[in-house]
Amino acid sequence: KSMPTITREDNRRTELYQQQEMEKELRKNSRNLLDYYYALGMKMIIREGQDNLPYVVRIAQLAQRTNQFNTTMIRYIEQDIQAIIQNKKCRIFTVELENKFGNKGLVSVIILKEYYNAMAMLVDTFCLSCRALGHMVEHAFMGYVINRLMNDKVIYLYGFYKNDDMNRMVKNIYYWMGFKRLTELTIPDFRIDDLKPLAEMDKWILSLYNPVVIV
Repeated sequence: KSMPTITREDNRRTELYQQQEMEKELRKNSRNLLDYYYALGMKMIIREGQDNLPYVVRIAQLAQRTNQFNTTMIRYIEQDIQAIIQNKKCRIFTVELENKFGNKGLVSVIILKEYYNAMAMLVDTFCLSCRALGHMVEHAFMGYVINRLMNDKVIYLYGFYKNDDMNRMVKNIYYWMGFKRLTELTIPDFRIDDLKPLAEMDKWILSLYNPVVIV
């Protein structure tokens, strides 16, 4: 049996824990949440496509280990992530997060699959590490992705949620982001092999002609 790959984040656990403790102290001494966010001085480094090749191990780790904030619970391995990065019908975005206390590393991934002649994209995977929870990273990240898709003339973005005891936190994440619930199966061609896992999940849709501004 092969040994698990150790990432930079694995080696920095003590440092990351100390960062979290300093963040808690800052939150305690902030007048409100907005002041806390400003005081943190957060910075997001967003990478797309091939720029994620050096981070394949960490991306796979997020897909496999993230439970609380994981919309579809699809457990990709490293070879899957490499294939997704090389697949022209897929798009992959990641976030590395920094604040005044240090670098939290790569904390989030969004994987999109092209659908209906590229007029629509499907959010196949949306994960956020527990170390980034409570910082509104997910809203800023999805807002960035939506803007990229709008620039590329994508018309619809579909979101999916797999009901699971471990990820109830994100049951309504798409509602909070302005998507509308699809109560009927209005998306054809789910017989396509790589879309089958999404067919039975809760489905949401956002029209990029008139998107809700995410703040």
